[in-house]
Amino acid sequence: MNLKGTFVVAEMTFQEAIRKRFIIFILLISSFFLLLNLSCEGAINVNGQERSLMRFSAFFFFYMVGIWNLGISTQITSSLVTEELENKTYIILLSKPISKLNYYLGKAFGIFFIIIANTFLVYFIYSISIYIKMGFFFFDFWKSFFPMLLGYALIISIVLLLSLATNKTVSVMIMSGLIVFSFIINGILYETNVEKFFEPAKKIHATLKIFYWVLPQFGSLTFFSSSLFESSISQVHYLGELSVYQISMWICIIWLILYFYLDRREFSE
Repeated sequence: MNLKGTFVVAEMTFQEAIRKRFIIFILLISSFFLLLNLSCEGAINVNGQERSLMRFSAFFFFYMVGIWNLGISTQITSSLVTEELENKTYIILLSKPISKLNYYLGKAFGIFFIIIANTFLVYFIYSISIYIKMGFFFFDFWKSFFPMLLGYALIISIVLLLSLATNKTVSVMIMSGLIVFSFIINGILYETNVEKFFEPAKKIHATLKIFYWVLPQFGSLTFFSSSLFESSISQVHYLGELSVYQISMWICIIWLILYFYLDRREFSE
């Protein structure tokens, strides 16, 4: 494996991606909400108990960063891959001593580095704002950082594969649908508030269970990650830790599929 070539492609992808207007838009919106957070203070009533707005702002920023990173994982990945296929700009790099797998692994790493940088930046500035307002560093918030990275890595991998096999629109739609479906299944099976209003029949429940264990558990991973810093307003998922292993397994499966797919695919010049 040509690791040097992989990191060269990753660096080029990183530089190319940060020029996208979508990334600039995300940074501007994030900056606005971070500044807004500095002016918010007080408490809010939840189930008869007062909760600090800090906890709710952490919950808000967690999902805000998640939505931004979802956009980067889907839109930027599919855009970079399909644009290269249309413009045939990959020919120059593939003519060098680097395999197709190494090349697209580098593409994935480049986008993944953007997600790490975006998440770290928002989390760090948010933590500093909490320190300024409250006088302590919110370490619990950082616990959600690492398991969520696995989810973003899988999204990038799946979108990359779908973009190579289909096109930008199809890859984004399938990935978005898969994530939404994962959250819906998780809610129906394990969210007590949902069970009060909707309880599926036994056969449907059994079918959903199969889908839950077979498909990537994005919903469980997200709920588990958020419960690491605020369990009182997030679903405490007893299967959350298993979702970390399941997502990791899916990453290996997708890259195994990519290995065989790229080995058989001929890129036209």
